[in-house]
Amino acid sequence: MRFERVEVSTGRDDSGRLTPETFIMREVPLSVTEIIDQWREGGSPGRPEIDYFKVAVHDGRQFILRHARIFDAWGAFELKGS
Repeated sequence: MRFERVEVSTGRDDSGRLTPETFIMREVPLSVTEIIDQWREGGSPGRPEIDYFKVAVHDGRQFILRHARIFDAWGAFELKGS
């Protein structure tokens, strides 16, 4: 799975955690219409915390977005056949 670096605009959910609202991939803005799933990996010594979001966008495609907190960097991977 190869993630591409993307710019993400975020909001906050009811518990105050960051959630993606829109992102720009290859100069195309995409609006998140649904967060299908989310999970976190890492957080132990030597493994930075990374948040993952499986999202649907306005045109029906699905993506995995990941946020590396330590670098405040976002990446996206399009799920084919979605």
